[in-house]
Amino acid sequence: MPEIDDAKLKEIISNKFPDKGNRNKFDQFDAPVPGESLTQPQGNARYEHAPQFPDPNDALVFLFDKLTEEDNLKNMLALLDAEIPAETVARTNLFAGFMEGKWTPDVIMAIAKPHLAQIVMLAKRSGMENVKVSLDDKEEDGDLVRLEVLNKLKKDQDKPAIENVAMDDVPKQGLLSPRGAV
Repeated sequence: MPEIDDAKLKEIISNKFPDKGNRNKFDQFDAPVPGESLTQPQGNARYEHAPQFPDPNDALVFLFDKLTEEDNLKNMLALLDAEIPAETVARTNLFAGFMEGKWTPDVIMAIAKPHLAQIVMLAKRSGMENVKVSLDDKEEDGDLVRLEVLNKLKKDQDKPAIENVAMDDVPKQGLLSPRGAV
């Protein structure tokens, strides 16, 4: 067993049990009281303000522009090449945009599938053959999802990359509003 001299022992003890001057730095109970955030004034977070893109079409254009920037495209393709599902990339992009105040949860619901199609389309056009699309991708189910997306892409090649979202597709009520409320 190695010997520890007195100076080393005092240093270990002083780091483990700080003196009163440094107590807050190491105090595990120095944390916010549960519910303390509810007493703060509203409007401190970006998502508590009006969204930058309330229109789903504008949000899709913004996402496509961001995805096609050289660095972002390289990073996205690296993730997809590492067999990270495209759905995970899409959900991450959408949640990050919500946290930055770019769009609301309602807009996320309206653009989730078109954004996933954007990601898969960019991956296919960059030459990737096997793109894991869904979190639930199993051999048989994943192939069906891939075929469905590829067939949709083939049909839509003559159409513009971003279609107008029909207002019937946009939820008429908020995600947290009671059922039947309009």
